[in-house]
Amino acid sequence: MHNAPAGYWSISTRCQQPYSAISAHDASFSAALLDAAVTAQVEQTRVLVVVYDRPLPAPLAAVRQIIAPFAIALLLSPWSGKDKLNTAKLTLRIESASSAAALAPTRLDNPALERLRCGNPAARSLPLLAALARQTSTTVLLPYLDAALLQLHIDV
Repeated sequence: MHNAPAGYWSISTRCQQPYSAISAHDASFSAALLDAAVTAQVEQTRVLVVVYDRPLPAPLAAVRQIIAPFAIALLLSPWSGKDKLNTAKLTLRIESASSAAALAPTRLDNPALERLRCGNPAARSLPLLAALARQTSTTVLLPYLDAALLQLHIDV
């Protein structure tokens, strides 16, 4: 059950804040990031987005292989130029399947990281993490639902 970790966390910490549990196959990171970004803007509150995946047990591993465990957590907040915690401004846009046909998800130069990116849905976040680590403004394309892409413009 993909919502069990959030449920256990809220019970053990007595946290009464709402949470979303999203499962979207290879688009899970993009779907979770988009959901968290919209929530942060609409609710004008910080949102912790946590995405993880790990190798599946048999017989599921025969259907969907995940090559290694991977997890990411990002704290999103509504954009304010005054907030000292903001390290980058993200602008998100969905590229439809028809317009995305001429585009491709952002790849990584490091072969081991590229293999991980392709082999674990949560690791689809690696191009965003690499861009944030470089601390340069850029655009990253991530796989989204139905052959669409999620375009992230990162402004540092």
